[in-house]
Amino acid sequence: MNRSELIGHVSTDVETKFINDKQLANFMIAESHRGKTNFIRVSAWGEAAKIASFLNKGDHVFIEGRLQCRIVNETSVKKEVVEIVAWTILKIDRSHLDSRGDDSDR
Repeated sequence: MNRSELIGHVSTDVETKFINDKQLANFMIAESHRGKTNFIRVSAWGEAAKIASFLNKGDHVFIEGRLQCRIVNETSVKKEVVEIVAWTILKIDRSHLDSRGDDSDR
């Protein structure tokens, strides 16, 4: 099973476009783990792309999707890119979290 879940902050502007009448959104999130910040590419199609189009840089988000590895040609140099193809995107509103950092009792 290929499934990933991440919580982080949107670190780039969301770029949206339509391909064959389907909306595509691309952006990056920053997530921290053990003091190191990682930047992860996110792609979303359809309804998830529509939701992503309302995100702004700095928004706190939950992303669920699958990992995908692909080859990209940039200036005649091939690069391997790992990204998450998101099927769930949720904006996390910090004001709803209690003092423990979760909302398990709400």
